Amino acid sequence: MDVGTAYRRSVEFWATTVSRATGDWSEPTPCTEWNVRTLVNHVVGEELWTKPLVDRKTIADVGG
Repeated sequence: MDVGTAYRRSVEFWATTVSRATGDWSEPTPCTEWNVRTLVNHVVGEELWTKPLVDRKTIADVGG
């Protein structure tokens, strides 16, 4: 499977999962330090790194 296909599948899975989150976003997750809102925010924020990293940028190039 190529990177584009894998990426699309992961985005589709994530979008479907988040669209089902209809309850209280302050509910806990299996990671005791994060609630649902914090987890979603983390994943969405990390998405900003995808394109640069696929384009072979380093973490140092991309920044924090």
